[in-house]
Amino acid sequence: MQLGRSTTPRARTVSLPQASLFTADAGGLLDFEPSSVIFKPDHRWQIIISDIGVTITLAVLAFWAYKRSLAEVAVIYGIPYLWVNK
Repeated sequence: MQLGRSTTPRARTVSLPQASLFTADAGGLLDFEPSSVIFKPDHRWQIIISDIGVTITLAVLAFWAYKRSLAEVAVIYGIPYLWVNK
């Protein structure tokens, strides 16, 4: 063993792109934007209706958690949702 030399491996740094699917920096790949390049133009209203449905579902779940408890929502809705969509 040589003196002054570290025997631990050096960590490599990895740079990831800063864009996500929810920002405009993703190159037009927005999941919830009807004008995204991943959707056909004739699917515009289907995407809008789907976005409204997702928003209503999240609002109902938030209201349920507010009125009852987050634990109840997790047990009655969250766990079965994860089980079915694994």
